[in-house]
Amino acid sequence: MTDEEVVMNLIVPAGTAKSAAIESIAAARKHDFERAEQLLAKADAAIVDAHEHQSESIRAVLNGEEDSGVSLIMVHGQDHLMNAITTIDLARQIVGLLHELSE
Repeated sequence: MTDEEVVMNLIVPAGTAKSAAIESIAAARKHDFERAEQLLAKADAAIVDAHEHQSESIRAVLNGEEDSGVSLIMVHGQDHLMNAITTIDLARQIVGLLHELSE
């Protein structure tokens, strides 16, 4: 996988997911829980996309189709992916708490 493909396949969807998760908290703070859930769904879809590309890359290395050398951009991509997953998990909890408090 080229560095450009790493950026497009990992970092961009992870960034989209993280942004949507943060936006979901903002929507929940305004008591727009429907929008918050839509944004969390958007975040989940972006993470699935990034994770599928990550799995493809791992399979290619295991099958000997790609070099297993670790590049700085790959590490950066993995970092973005893991941070986005954590942000989504926390956003889901915060949105849930805000929803409970609003009732």
